[in-house]
Amino acid sequence: LSPKNYVKKNGLAYMESDKFENIYNAILNSQKRIFDQCGMKVAQVHISGGIDSAIVGYFSVKSMGKENVVFITQPSKNNGKKTLANADYLAKALEVELQYDPIIEYVDLYKKNNPDFSKAQIASFEATLRKSLGFSYTHKNKSGIVACGNHTENVLGFFGFGDIGSMGVYQPIGDLTKVELYELAKYINEVVEKKEIIPACLYNGEMKPAAELEDINEDPFDYEIMSTICEKIIRSGETPDEIFRELRNANPYRSYTDEFLHENVNKAWTLSKRSVYKRAQSAPVLILSNRSIGFSSRETIINHYK
Repeated sequence: LSPKNYVKKNGLAYMESDKFENIYNAILNSQKRIFDQCGMKVAQVHISGGIDSAIVGYFSVKSMGKENVVFITQPSKNNGKKTLANADYLAKALEVELQYDPIIEYVDLYKKNNPDFSKAQIASFEATLRKSLGFSYTHKNKSGIVACGNHTENVLGFFGFGDIGSMGVYQPIGDLTKVELYELAKYINEVVEKKEIIPACLYNGEMKPAAELEDINEDPFDYEIMSTICEKIIRSGETPDEIFRELRNANPYRSYTDEFLHENVNKAWTLSKRSVYKRAQSAPVLILSNRSIGFSSRETIINHYK
């Protein structure tokens, strides 16, 4: 980030502006510049009803104008009424028409033709079907898809290989943790807009993050702790032992058992290594932190670097 001003404290330079003011301005500026440089005038955002796509949709509209943004939602039988209501609310708040393209009939036909397939196989089909349909709409809309992946889910590999959340022109929030997104959404509503644009239920604890796929409803992670662990793995380059020691001595985690902390640290570490090949083939990430995955927004399979 390039802060507007620095202030001197004890001989060191500090950013004068707020963290989320910098993040806000960086995403706002980058969205327009990246699409201009790619020669694209229309941004296409797939609105799921969750916080990731809500924030990406918001920045697309604010940076490119509502007339240059396409919102599409592709519900299945697994999407709840509240999730769909969130998508509707966001679109109306930003004055963008929400195009509906349900995938229910496609999935039903797939399940009928493959009765022995597991729920995980059906879920994978749902995720990649949305991507295939989404890319077909880019020809109609002459648009580029803005991917909605976030840092925590990228590190954990909690996205389908080649699904609509990870594919597109770039990932504007791919370097922001899930917890940072909660804070950014609150900043947008309370500081910038001074009204509710991003549905508050997505960050105030009322609704739990949910993939809403055939094999999974609520996300299988405690993002409050996983965001911290993933941040330490990538931004600080720490080992599992170093991360455990830091968490063990931190006030927010004193009530957790050693077993629970070890389990989450080891799980995050293992998943971060296992999902390298997926991250390497997903959309480029807008770098907002001091250090991100790999040498830039990409990562090598054999990553013995520091």
